[in-house]
Amino acid sequence: LIYGPGLMAHRVEAHDHPRERPGDAQQMRCVVHSECEARVVDASPAEGRATHFKVLAPDGTALQLTFAMDNGFSQSTGGRLDSGRSPTFKVSSEAATLELWRNGDRVESRPIRLDPGSLNELLRN
Repeated sequence: LIYGPGLMAHRVEAHDHPRERPGDAQQMRCVVHSECEARVVDASPAEGRATHFKVLAPDGTALQLTFAMDNGFSQSTGGRLDSGRSPTFKVSSEAATLELWRNGDRVESRPIRLDPGSLNELLRN
């Protein structure tokens, strides 16, 4: 498995080499993404603020979010907004869409692009 600061292993695929007998030799393809740090801020009026959020990959799959906790880390495919703010979290650089939810209803979906080298603040006004 590939591991290092700022890297997130996405998938590893093994394929039989076309010139060898099946099972004799394998080619591996490792797909990695940069790890990005982000937080969501909903600055809209309190009565319309989102309560939860998801970050989606280009194919619409919810990405794993990693939150730092007092006793370690927590991972989830969604996060909570407290008074319009999320805690800082880490997510793959393949992130393509931010979805904002309020009481079970999606209130906004918009494209995003994250910079692996900085804290990305995802704002809703």
